[in-house]
Amino acid sequence: MKRKNYRKEFNQLKKTDKIEKEMYCTIQSILPVKKISLSGVFQIGEDLYSQTYFLEDANFSIKTFEEQAYFLQDWCNLQSSIDTRFKITVFNKNRDMRLFSERVFYKTEQDSLKKLEKAYNELIQSAIMKCRQGIEAVLYLTVTVQRKSMQSAKESFAVLQSELERQFQTMGSRIELLDAAERLDIFNDFYHMFQPERKVDLEACIASGRDWRNEIFGEEIRVKNDHLLFGDAYVKSFYFDPTDFPTDISDRFFKMLSGISCRSLITIDYVPIPKDTAINMLKQKSSGIEQEIARQQEKRNANGQFTNDITLDVRMKKKNLEAKYDKVSGSDLTTFWTGFTVVLVEQDEKAVVVKLFCNTLTQFFQRD
Repeated sequence: MKRKNYRKEFNQLKKTDKIEKEMYCTIQSILPVKKISLSGVFQIGEDLYSQTYFLEDANFSIKTFEEQAYFLQDWCNLQSSIDTRFKITVFNKNRDMRLFSERVFYKTEQDSLKKLEKAYNELIQSAIMKCRQGIEAVLYLTVTVQRKSMQSAKESFAVLQSELERQFQTMGSRIELLDAAERLDIFNDFYHMFQPERKVDLEACIASGRDWRNEIFGEEIRVKNDHLLFGDAYVKSFYFDPTDFPTDISDRFFKMLSGISCRSLITIDYVPIPKDTAINMLKQKSSGIEQEIARQQEKRNANGQFTNDITLDVRMKKKNLEAKYDKVSGSDLTTFWTGFTVVLVEQDEKAVVVKLFCNTLTQFFQRD
């Protein structure tokens, strides 16, 4: 019987999807969408399909310690219930002031109170603009499945959606499925960040035979040394290497990311690792540490130092690995590869907010 190569399988999970090498002749061709369904299912690669949900935020910070513990447990259970790759996106976008005014601004039918109404509404709008520059944080959940056809993907998403709705309801939140037009509006908002509000008229594109990509990309994209230019917008990206993360990341890390005071797109990608693969890789790493301990012991014995002590570095590696093994093997929770990406969008090439973000992030990691 051929032995399963867990190391090869484990390393393959770390690799991104294979990207076909091709020359992009137009801006429209860089968008990674091959086919779309009006229901909101997009084909984004060979046998890969995705679906996006609006995610209603649950205010974690105002919960009691006990409520936070239950919330985190529910979140872990939700993650483990998703057996395919997914991502959480925080989009700090321009606030829809028309919709905001309908929900928040004062309205009165009495003529005698019109001046007071105007004064109050101006104060509210001024406070919003000063606080986060008219920025609104919107959360999205995108799930990706590997299927042979669009129909098969839709059937898989239908089953998954009912489970997700139940799980988020348990957490005091909810999800709302986005159709094709709503998903395209996300792209549109990103590529036209500092331009007047506009929508993609998908039905008109279908009726006239126009390519919907032309509705999203209106100007050139220029590549500079360390950033991109989308029209008048300067775009800079950051990728956080998980190997440099602290052992534990507190909720303040995510609060800091979602509270960035500039237009930004923050994505947290999750790729599930099969349990047997994770356990066997941890066993192989443990075997490597034991061999390192044996080499240290042999070296000390050869020098006449008969002691069982090992170096602090190796001792900490062994302790951390044992803790990880106990956590993976002793629970039903899923292990994930996780990646953080942040894209900042500004109108100023030398925006101070970018420097502040880098400094804040560095200080945060050093503190945690």
